[in-house]
Amino acid sequence: MPIYKQTIDNPDQRIAQDVETLCRTLSMIISLLIISPFTIVYYAYRTWQVTGYYGPLAILLYFILWTGINKIFISGVSRTIFRQDACEGTFRFLHTQIRTYNEPIAFYNGGSFEHHRSDSYFLKSLLPILYRRTVLEFLLGLSTNLFDYIGSILSYLLLALAILVFHLYDDVPSEDIVRIVSQTSFVTMYLIYRFNLLNDMTDKITLIAANTHRVQEFVEYMKEINTKWTEKRSSRQLQNDEVLVIQNLTYSTPTNRNHILMKNMNLILYKGQHLLITGESGVGKTSLFRILHYIWPINIHGSFSYNIEHSFLLPQRPYFTNQSLHDEFSYPNTQQLPTVHRQSEIEQLLNDWNLSHIFEYVESNVFVCPKYAWQDLLSPGELQRLSFLRLILRLSSNQPNVQLVFLDEMTSSVDIETEQRMYKYLLEQNVTLISIGHRETLRDYHQLELKISKQGRYVIETLRDNPLELTL
Repeated sequence: MPIYKQTIDNPDQRIAQDVETLCRTLSMIISLLIISPFTIVYYAYRTWQVTGYYGPLAILLYFILWTGINKIFISGVSRTIFRQDACEGTFRFLHTQIRTYNEPIAFYNGGSFEHHRSDSYFLKSLLPILYRRTVLEFLLGLSTNLFDYIGSILSYLLLALAILVFHLYDDVPSEDIVRIVSQTSFVTMYLIYRFNLLNDMTDKITLIAANTHRVQEFVEYMKEINTKWTEKRSSRQLQNDEVLVIQNLTYSTPTNRNHILMKNMNLILYKGQHLLITGESGVGKTSLFRILHYIWPINIHGSFSYNIEHSFLLPQRPYFTNQSLHDEFSYPNTQQLPTVHRQSEIEQLLNDWNLSHIFEYVESNVFVCPKYAWQDLLSPGELQRLSFLRLILRLSSNQPNVQLVFLDEMTSSVDIETEQRMYKYLLEQNVTLISIGHRETLRDYHQLELKISKQGRYVIETLRDNPLELTL
């Protein structure tokens, strides 16, 4: 299975901004590129009629020569724009980090550090690139303008050669020379003008070259990811009361094949069994969830099987879309229609789980969006409880019934009593639980414990045999 050969900076920028810039710039020049060959051929023929073959040949050689000169500057500018886009994306990401984590930064009193880091990156990384682009674009613009000005001189030079050197109009009466000069200058100057239009596209060509490089690099990067591996991982059919089957599962981190997180793991989890996953921070507990949910489709050997349509995962850091409470609890099922029954159900749940105070943020209406992000309005413990209500509503809905629930430190920010109440509710629903956690109290709610150690080692221990004996 292929691994990532390199990291791709700012993929969101490449999708949203670079592709848009590439398409917009192409649309600006495509009509000129289509029309130019026809007009150039026509006026080259007209020029040949009045100056002979040397006229259009001289103009073509002049264009090719100057295009070669411009290509030197175009290559430099396009490479600089490529680097500038990458640096600007990173610079924006630094500001996004500050905006997202402004409160922890304030608690750490890290304002001065963040200010210095941002200024340092701008002055040492971004500013030199902007300066280099300015200089190269000045030289490219100077070259382009010289082409235009010298081209106008070339048209009169061709006339002078036709009259004084090649004596093409010696037999023409002097009173007709003015008319011929006027007609000839128009034809030659318009031919040069058409070449000038192509030459003046150099600024757009630099943008196209830089953005094409970034978009192509991203497309090739995405093609390296094998999207068919999910079919191979779920080929085994579950039997009897099996809920999850893992066979000889080995995987490593996405960026380092040699960093083994799990080696030859075998596990069968039956309906009604509850598994607790423990281990030091960083050994790969959440990584197992990523593998099972097809988020890391690389560096994987072995197989696993479970019904993903009948599973549900609660992450440690809940995600909210800053929509109304109705939409938040329906996420990601956007087709859930608002009803009076649904509204009453949500209001009752919020009261039961001591979250009724959040009504003040939405004008006591579950269909009203908050003025600020939920992450900014609620504490981590409140967010985890709000996320837990999503699971409650899913368990009580008409959607495919949930048989397997993944809990990634879902109670890490709530008190022991709330944690006990959450697990008591889940155990009453007759679902299979797989929890990640560090609290000793979590052992009371599980029968099996998977201890993950470094270098891919693991041990499965039995905590209790009968789930009915759990202390609640």
